[in-house]
Amino acid sequence: MEYSDIPYMNRDIESLAPNQIVRIKEEVLKADTLWVIAPEYNFSYPGVLKNLLDWLSRPLKENDFSSRNSY
Repeated sequence: MEYSDIPYMNRDIESLAPNQIVRIKEEVLKADTLWVIAPEYNFSYPGVLKNLLDWLSRPLKENDFSSRNSY
């Protein structure tokens, strides 16, 4: 995977996750443990890693809570 293949996170398109993100998220969800190792730039992690984490934090499809109980 090339980081350049991942588009920048955009709230206008977040409900239409790119195929690369869907594939990565499916792999992450299958994992028991996830290690993130990255260089430090200016006392933080790289922007491409933040972009990936932003994408991974979003649901793959629209949330449907109709089958859930509420209390």
